[in-house]
Amino acid sequence: MSIPNKLNIKSKIRDYSVLFTEDFGEGWRTADKNLFFIIDQKVAQYYKKELEDILENRPHMIIEALETHKTLDYAKVVIKHLIDKGVKKDQVLAAVGGGIIQDIVGFVASIFYRGVDWIFYPTTLLAQSDSCIGSKTSINVDEYKNQVGNFYPPLTIYLNVKYLKTLSPVDIKSGLGEIIKVHLLDGENSFKFILDNYDRALENAGIMNELIYRSLKIKKRVIEKDEFDTDYRKIMNYGHTFGHALESLTNYKLCHGQAVTVGMDISNYLSYRLGYISENIYLKMKKLLLKNWPDYDLKQIDLEPFYRSLAKDKKNIGNQVTVILTGGPGKMRKQGLNMDEIKRNIGPYLKGEI
Repeated sequence: MSIPNKLNIKSKIRDYSVLFTEDFGEGWRTADKNLFFIIDQKVAQYYKKELEDILENRPHMIIEALETHKTLDYAKVVIKHLIDKGVKKDQVLAAVGGGIIQDIVGFVASIFYRGVDWIFYPTTLLAQSDSCIGSKTSINVDEYKNQVGNFYPPLTIYLNVKYLKTLSPVDIKSGLGEIIKVHLLDGENSFKFILDNYDRALENAGIMNELIYRSLKIKKRVIEKDEFDTDYRKIMNYGHTFGHALESLTNYKLCHGQAVTVGMDISNYLSYRLGYISENIYLKMKKLLLKNWPDYDLKQIDLEPFYRSLAKDKKNIGNQVTVILTGGPGKMRKQGLNMDEIKRNIGPYLKGEI
C-alpha cells in the first residue's frame, strides 16, 4: 500500500493535518524564528545530528519524558521557563517526543496566555499511530492517570517514521497495543489484517507504516463523529479502564500499550462472563492479544488497590464503573457495572485461577 503524504482531520476547534515525511527538518527549516521547541531528552541525545539546527540555533527546552512530569506542578515549571525565556503569545510551541511530551506541551499551550499555538513531532509508535490526533491533552493527579485536561489540537503534526528506529521492543509493543485496539474496534476485516500482519510489522517497516496509517484513518472516523468524547468516541476507551489501573498500580513498570492489551483481554473476559461473546470468540481475540502480552506476572497485583483505582476512573458515573465491553470485533458497547459485579466476574481472572 502506498501511504498518502497527508491526512486531514476535521475539528470544531480548528482543522489540522498529519503530514507524513522522512525529512527531519520538515516544518522548521524554512520557518521563521517564531518557534519554541520542547524536546524529549532522549530524542535530543539520539538525534543530535538531525536536530542540530534546533539545538544550536533555535530557542528550546529539553525535558525528561517521565509520567511523573505529567502534573500541574511540572506544567508550572515549564510555563515559568517560557516566561523567563521571553516567549510571547504569538510564538508557537513545538513538541518533539512521544505521548508524555505531547500531553505536557499540549496542556501548557492550551493555558499559557489563555492559549498559544503548537505543533507536534511524534517520535514514538504510540504517539504516531494513536495519540497525535484527537485533540486531547491529559495530565495526572497523584497516582490517578489523566484526570485533568482539555481539547486543544496542534496546528500540524509532522510524522516521521525514521524516529521509530531507536525505539526499544517494549516501546514498539506499547504502540502496537493501541494499533490492535483500533483494529478490533473497526471490525472483522481489520481484526484479520492485524492478526495476519502483526509479526510481519516487527520486521517490515513498510507494513508498520501501513498499520500506522490504517490506525489513524480508523481513529479519524471516530473522532470526527464525536470529537469531545460525549458518546460514540468512548469506544476508544476499550481496554483503558483496566489498563490505566494496571499502569498506576505497577508504578508504570507496565507500559501503556501493553497495559491496554491486558485491559482489552480483561474486558473481553468480562464480556464472555456476561454472555456477550462465546468462549470461542474470546479465545480468538486472545490469540491476537497474546502476541503483544507483557512480561509481567499479573498475580503480583494487589486486588484491593486495583479495585479502588477502577472506582476512581474519570469515566465512571455515580457508583458504577464505566467499561467498554464487546460482542466481537467491531461490536463495542459502553456499560456501567457495580463493583461487586466486576469483582465477581474478573476476580478469578486476576488471581490466575482460570
